[in-house]
Amino acid sequence: MGGVKMFWNIAQKEFLSNILSLRFSVAFLLAFILMTLSAYVLTSDYEHQVEDYSARVMAKENWFAQYAHSNRMAPILRQTPKPPTVLSALFRGIPQDADVESFYQSPMPALFPLMDWLFIVGVVMSLLALIFSYDAICGEREDGTLSLTMSYPVSRSVVLLSKWTGGFLSLLMPFVTAWFAGLHIVNINPNIHLSGRDFGVLGLVFLVSLLYIAAFFALGILISTRTRSAVAAIMTSLFVWVIFALGIPNLSPYVAAQIYPTPSIAALEHKINAIYDEADRVKSNAWRELRAKGLKGAEFEKAGLEVVNRVNREVNEKVEKLKGDFQRKADRQTNIALYISCLSPFPVFMYAGTDLAGAGRYSEAHFNKAVGRYISSFWDYFNAKWKKLKSENPWLAGEDKLDLSDRPRFQYQEPSIRDRINATLLYIALLFLFNIIFFWAGYISFLRYDVR
Repeated sequence: MGGVKMFWNIAQKEFLSNILSLRFSVAFLLAFILMTLSAYVLTSDYEHQVEDYSARVMAKENWFAQYAHSNRMAPILRQTPKPPTVLSALFRGIPQDADVESFYQSPMPALFPLMDWLFIVGVVMSLLALIFSYDAICGEREDGTLSLTMSYPVSRSVVLLSKWTGGFLSLLMPFVTAWFAGLHIVNINPNIHLSGRDFGVLGLVFLVSLLYIAAFFALGILISTRTRSAVAAIMTSLFVWVIFALGIPNLSPYVAAQIYPTPSIAALEHKINAIYDEADRVKSNAWRELRAKGLKGAEFEKAGLEVVNRVNREVNEKVEKLKGDFQRKADRQTNIALYISCLSPFPVFMYAGTDLAGAGRYSEAHFNKAVGRYISSFWDYFNAKWKKLKSENPWLAGEDKLDLSDRPRFQYQEPSIRDRINATLLYIALLFLFNIIFFWAGYISFLRYDVR
């Protein structure tokens, strides 16, 4: 019972010491202002996203109504826009490519990306966690209170755990307050309707955020147990924060490019253009040969069409093979960069948060698969439609306008919560691992720490 009482006494002392300090007031104001302001700005931006998406869908409908030609379908189908998710009012994740019209309507997001909640937690809250914990041990050693605490019959593990508990709870107060204040701003917006699944996702992102902040708080305590003065601890903390929050995430793509280089997009486009140029020469030579044979009229047109179709099939196969090889190499390089970046908790948290919020790589892959299935179903519909119309009108050509009002429309279903959790289990496990490593290393260091 004495150990438990000492645990809560030390934790309470650490908690009160932090909330009565200047850094608590600064942290409270900083977190509250950033998260509420971000929620307000992103909510307004979400409304613009909805308007932009509706305009794109309407433009596509108008195109099908006015210019539905069989030889123009493929580019339009590939431009299927992704509907904005409700949670993009808080989490931006991977930005969608904006067209020129969207840029001129609202150029600021493209020029200056908006700060979402994941960025605030990943950058600001991690820094605050280090500021709250850097002097937990070395600061008390300088004040002389650590040796006084250790004069009581209490183990060092209890002291370290109680300091972590009290300090972490004091840091949660500004974060939790700012989180729910920002959520209230989103919830009262009449144009945003959060479903039960959305609240479930918000809860998961909140828990992952706590896990991430706890890792940096444990890191701060580790640094505090490795230094003898608060000045050295804060300088070391800032250096480590720069490495974890800025260095590793930004350097990992360049390191991956050195480990596994891939050809540039310009080189890919050069090869594709060479294939198209060669195809044009083959078609020209084939047409000259057909004329030399004396073919004319419908016979010449039929033979020429067979040549064009054959060459186009060969071109498409070569181009798709080149694109596939390039994409596989690019994906491998991206995965290498991802693995390297996971040496830092910040990218791990961002991967987990964006995937849970439906704004990350997993969501993007899920959307691309849905678009692929839609395009496949559309071509099944179109081929059946074309066959029927061709039987009714043998003179039907690719330039003729078609009535496709009964075509299938794209309906996107977001990944389920279970699928999102499965996609982020590895990242969540890594965050747990960071917590264990940092706290365990701090504990081992504290066992050897001279409290005098």
